[in-house]
Amino acid sequence: MRNRLTLALLLLINFFNAQQEIYQKVCQFLKDNNPDLIVESKLVIINFDNSASQINKTLYSELEKMANIYEAAKLKGGRKGVICVSIIPNSQREIELNKEGYKKIVKIKESDIEFAKDESLSNIAFSSNGEVVFKNADKKEIYELVHKLITR
Repeated sequence: MRNRLTLALLLLINFFNAQQEIYQKVCQFLKDNNPDLIVESKLVIINFDNSASQINKTLYSELEKMANIYEAAKLKGGRKGVICVSIIPNSQREIELNKEGYKKIVKIKESDIEFAKDESLSNIAFSSNGEVVFKNADKKEIYELVHKLITR
């Protein structure tokens, strides 16, 4: 019984470390490649574009709307706004997204960033101190979840 509890605790710690690694790697990539973009004190929402086929316009429209509206808003977990990031499979997807007009979403190719890929993650949001705010939210709920984080 004690061994199982220890094993479960170790798996849980490993799971949280993997998520923390994603946050750290994405933030470091943003700092290195977008020096104009201030990452500190911002909520970071990361979308994992796992589809090899068509762009999910509903999801990307929600992310673009959120990036425009909450870019500098005071939010719980991000006093200076939000940054929306999408981890995309290739350069072709980046071209497609730019053609569709998704300019506020920061696009990072999978090949440009190394982290332990978790196929079960579709999206995840981190507060400015790296804590998970939400993950695997439905594409239609992401905007609502961020809207609830507004501080007055």
